[in-house]
Amino acid sequence: MRNSIIIPIFCLAFLSTAHAQDTTAVVTSVARMEKAIIEKDTMALKALMLEDVAFGHSNGLVQSRRDLIDALSGGDLTYNSIQQKSILVDLRGKTAVVKEFQTSTGKGKGGEFKMDLFVLQLWTREKNGWKLVMRQSSRQL
Repeated sequence: MRNSIIIPIFCLAFLSTAHAQDTTAVVTSVARMEKAIIEKDTMALKALMLEDVAFGHSNGLVQSRRDLIDALSGGDLTYNSIQQKSILVDLRGKTAVVKEFQTSTGKGKGGEFKMDLFVLQLWTREKNGWKLVMRQSSRQL
């Protein structure tokens, strides 16, 4: 009788710990992605994004991984800061949905920008860590 209670409690504790570790790993990956964007660290960006990622901006522009890296390294797009206001991670097995509110500043083809954004991201757990599948941002009104 006692084992029938202890085993489920142990399993729940293990799953809870694994869930917390995955959540932390996803939040860390998001932070690394934002840092890599600001620093124009193309190697880090390649490591954090799937090859066929879709990176959507609040102005409607959708870029591939290559397009984003080219825009950053070519000077067409510069982020000065990405300030996270809040983040929520919803784990579903090997998939994580990230909902983030942030303020981004920088310079694009249209000039300087400062925007309050809602960013929706989809991440997947691969052998070598969490990878960005897609990202879409929209302006907060």
